[in-house]
Amino acid sequence: MPRQVIEAQDDDKTDINYNVAIDGATSKFTEVEKSDTARLLEIGFGSEANEILISGTQVVPEFGSSVILIFAMVTVVLIITITRILKVKDRML
Repeated sequence: MPRQVIEAQDDDKTDINYNVAIDGATSKFTEVEKSDTARLLEIGFGSEANEILISGTQVVPEFGSSVILIFAMVTVVLIITITRILKVKDRML
């Protein structure tokens, strides 16, 4: 697991175990190796497994802060535009 993507540490920045679940049931795993940049997990599962969920204490969001900023700006522009359209319609009536 790349540490820049998902991490499992306590408040003192000490590594703790990830939580691993297979099809909703907690599963055992072995941490094979770890470095400053990654942690390697070995997770055994059968061919019938549909979902493997690995959770830690910190996860990089799917959308970066720039996407959130753009979304906020578009929302503000939409609100201003709708407000102006409604004012024009009120004047016409």
